[in-house]
Amino acid sequence: MQINIDDFIVTIINALQGLPPEIVTLISIMISGICILLSQRLFGLVGLYLYNALAIVLANIQVLRLCKYNILEDPVALGTVLFATLYLTTDIITEFYGAKAARRNVYLCFFATLLTAVLMIVDLGHVPAPCSHTAYHAMQTLFVPSARIFIASLCAFGISQFYDIGIFSFLKKLTQARFLWARTLCASLSSSFVDNMIFSVLAWSIFAQTPLNMHTIFMTYVLGAYIARALVGVLLIPVIYMCKRP
Repeated sequence: MQINIDDFIVTIINALQGLPPEIVTLISIMISGICILLSQRLFGLVGLYLYNALAIVLANIQVLRLCKYNILEDPVALGTVLFATLYLTTDIITEFYGAKAARRNVYLCFFATLLTAVLMIVDLGHVPAPCSHTAYHAMQTLFVPSARIFIASLCAFGISQFYDIGIFSFLKKLTQARFLWARTLCASLSSSFVDNMIFSVLAWSIFAQTPLNMHTIFMTYVLGAYIARALVGVLLIPVIYMCKRP
């Protein structure tokens, strides 16, 4: 029996859309946790670098979409799960490989984001063939509006990541390397809030062509997203305990 892969993928997407969005998010969290664990156990520090570089690029694309959850009044920007996992992986790197390796991870994520932006701008500079206008406009939709997302993301990511590394390292010394779960939660949840606030204000107010009011920004892009990030942080705590020490 011949299997059409395209139809199979569409079938999976349709099946997921038939589920409550909360369930789909839980599936996304579970898959992200498995990917982080496999990346670290199979490839060590390099695997975590690779995961973070891919995650920040994909999250910056996903954030252009909104999702309506049944438990929240306002829609929430997607990309929340992937953004939240960035702080878990940073804490894993800081715990197992040191603050220097974690700072290098931040620079690599900067480079991955910048490289993606440059390559996509050059790609969109090609005049599309008549048969590929649909693909061209789809790529425009994804990447042209993301200039402000790109700048806001870099600012928020850099500040919050260095904050995360600093607070995690401080807590590790303070607790004499004990209470890993508490250190991880404290660092990741606080740095996620810093990232979320900076990114949302820059992307949807300061850099936006049509600025949103602060109430909408807070309810749609800060509060709901932070609740989701906090959930991700709590649910993925077991991952850091399952990682393999070098």
